[in-house]
Amino acid sequence: VVAMLIDASQPIGRGDEWVAEQVRAAKGSAKICVLSKTDMASDAQISAQREAAEALCDWDAMVGLSSTTGRNVDAFVEEVQFLL
Repeated sequence: VVAMLIDASQPIGRGDEWVAEQVRAAKGSAKICVLSKTDMASDAQISAQREAAEALCDWDAMVGLSSTTGRNVDAFVEEVQFLL
């Protein structure tokens, strides 16, 4: 399982695009996109980041979470376990 972390409160940049290229090259691995810092982003930002992230890779799962508040951390762990 390969997980790519994308900051939900910041626009996707060239570094994110480079990492996504490496993730796409990981043939045979399940791919999870993790939108982090959702506690610092508005619903509109999260929606825009989700849409932008969907264009980066063919994800097997996408989870928005906040490690600060703990929101959806369990959902991320469950996705990893499911995809193993």
